[in-house]
Formats: sequence, structure tokens, C-alpha cells
Amino acid sequence: MSVIPDYAAPTRLAEAGDALVGQKLVLLGRMMCYDSTTGYILLWDKEDALLVDVNLCLDHSANVWLQDNFCSIRVIGHLEKLTREFTAPILPPHLVKRPKMDTRFVLRAIRVIPSFDADQSTWNRLVEQVRMHTEGELKSSK
Repeated sequence: MSVIPDYAAPTRLAEAGDALVGQKLVLLGRMMCYDSTTGYILLWDKEDALLVDVNLCLDHSANVWLQDNFCSIRVIGHLEKLTREFTAPILPPHLVKRPKMDTRFVLRAIRVIPSFDADQSTWNRLVEQVRMHTEGELKSSK
């Protein structure tokens, strides 16, 4: 067994899909809403949203981010694809536009980190730079 922990790939919320199922990801977004009966939140970035199961992350420190809708959080977890669609939490009534989401995909969170000063566009640029760097290394090693 390796002493090195599994790598969590920095990922844009819009990219969570079939190609990343089973992988450990790091996502940044705003918590749109929380459903206390299921332990699911809706992580949001501009037009896209993803269901996140935060049951393993609920402790006394969760109050910092759990009670603050639209706060920025970083989430580390494994992406799963369900066999059937899941009912999304009830969205805040003041939303003008419903985000795009496939409720068959769920991120099983193992860590939630409040990131109140995080900028989504900076995160998305960082993810793109990491991807370009990784692809460049793969091409040069062939």
C-alpha cells in the first residue's frame, strides 16, 4: 500500500461527467442550497451545478459554511454516476435561471473547505493551466 495519498484532480464544475466517474476531484463553487434530509448540497458555478453528498463532512465545523447559502467552498471527493436520477434539493426561490445539472452524477465529498475569498474565474483558469501542463508532459514523454 502506498504512503502517498490519491491525487485529487482540480476540475471545473462543468466538466463533471462520464469521463471523470470514479476519479478523485477537487471542485470549487458556491453552495446553492442544502437538503438536511439527504445531506446533499448543490454546488454551483455560473450556469452549471452538481449534487454533492456532504454526509461524511458534517461536524461542528460545518456550521461555518452550511448556514451560508452561496458561500464559496472547495470540495474534495469521488464522482459517482447513479443508475437513476436523484431528486435535487429545492432551489432558492429568487433564482432567475435554473442551472444545468445532470442529477445522475453525485460527488461523494470527503472534505469540504470554506473558501470565502476564492474567485471562480481564477480557479477555472488554474484548472485549464494544470490540464495544459499535464497534457504537455504526456506528449513529451511519448
